[in-house]
Amino acid sequence: MRTFILRFKTGVVAIATVLASTSMLLPTQGWAQESSDNQRLRIDIGASTGNRNGSTYTEANVGINLLATKNITWRNSLFGRFQSGSKEVYGIDTSIRGVLETGDYRNGLSLFVAPGYRFTTESSVDPAPFGEAGLTVRAGGISIGGGIKTIFNEWVKNGVENDTQYFVTLGGGFGV
Repeated sequence: MRTFILRFKTGVVAIATVLASTSMLLPTQGWAQESSDNQRLRIDIGASTGNRNGSTYTEANVGINLLATKNITWRNSLFGRFQSGSKEVYGIDTSIRGVLETGDYRNGLSLFVAPGYRFTTESSVDPAPFGEAGLTVRAGGISIGGGIKTIFNEWVKNGVENDTQYFVTLGGGFGV
């Protein structure tokens, strides 16, 4: 557990550094109007379930979403995977989401699709590319969403099955 806390803190510091650097490099004029009334940062927590080698697992995650434009979000998510009979796996998922939105940052709907890459701490679960898609509903500034993610393990290692996960998220956001 101590190792997880250290890795989690290191990951959060790395993500915060990247986000701060990115926000200084990106143009600020016009960006705010495109990004849902100046709400450029959203944080969410989530859970997912999937099946690997005939055994069900669960994952928990904390995601940081930076709205680059109205229709593009860069998401980084720290996760932990828990599966009975297997070693716990931790890591980070990073993706660029294409987003279609209706409404504003407080009330509305978002549909997203994204390619991404998963980095892991355990060699038994190789780092691999993934694809995900989902729907998020916002009411009163709180968002609830769900979707599906497929991790393409076969692309990086022969004889290893792809993982398909079903996920739910709960989140909110603020302007930066």
